Amino acid sequence: MTKWLENEELFQREVRQGHHWERWVAMFFVLNGLSCKVQEQTVRENVEDRHEYAGTTDLELEGLPVEVKTTRFAWTDRRCPDPLYVMSTHKWEKMDPKPFAVVLVCKGDGTIRALPGAVVPKLPTREVHDRVRDVKYTAYLARKDQWRTVDRLMESVRNSTGGEKPDAPAREGSDGDVTEQGDADRQSG
Repeated sequence: MTKWLENEELFQREVRQGHHWERWVAMFFVLNGLSCKVQEQTVRENVEDRHEYAGTTDLELEGLPVEVKTTRFAWTDRRCPDPLYVMSTHKWEKMDPKPFAVVLVCKGDGTIRALPGAVVPKLPTREVHDRVRDVKYTAYLARKDQWRTVDRLMESVRNSTGGEKPDAPAREGSDGDVTEQGDADRQSG
């Protein structure tokens, strides 16, 4: 396997896929009556510039920073890892401001889960192996029972911003908690 830092094609593909899911989550929030802005989606010239973006979050939800992660599994898929990858400790340390929440999208079924940002630095860590990029790093991990439904995230956002937004109709099947994990196939035991 080509090393991550030498594989420009893989790097560009991963960045573009991440941007797609960020827009997808933002549209979900907008359709549910919240103001959501996708941060500038710049595709870096090359993988060596990745550290310039380590401190950024993906969305601004009612003015609050939110990070978006994905897993290829459905939330109820028995192969869906538990605990789930949240993000690398390096990325968390670089982020300023810290995210209000980390949102996880389960690409297998569209479930969205969320983890309060205040919980992240209290989570256990473990060295993980990202099999897609073939890299190892230390990551925060959260059990599935720690992820909250997207409805609870939206309620927390409304309470935190003091804004009572009209409730949009609930989307059928939107009872999942949002958590990004990066693709679950990136995790190892």
